[in-house]
Amino acid sequence: MSCDRLVTVGQKGGQPRLTFTIPLLNQAQCVIFLAAGANKQAALAQIFAPQADAYAYPARFIAPQGELWWLLDGEAGANFR
Repeated sequence: MSCDRLVTVGQKGGQPRLTFTIPLLNQAQCVIFLAAGANKQAALAQIFAPQADAYAYPARFIAPQGELWWLLDGEAGANFR
């Protein structure tokens, strides 16, 4: 995980993509995560757990200067009602 730059090039599915790093996201006035589908439930449980491996779930590192919003559809958020 790169924290010495603000934007880096990552790979997903063999395709390059630009990735915002944790330092850049944490400088934001507002960060919004969008999660959809039942397949996100296990990851969300780890992200919102009191203790979990932040390197396995890097969203745990995100603490912006402003607001942090999580938008979940009904399936992703079924365990958080």
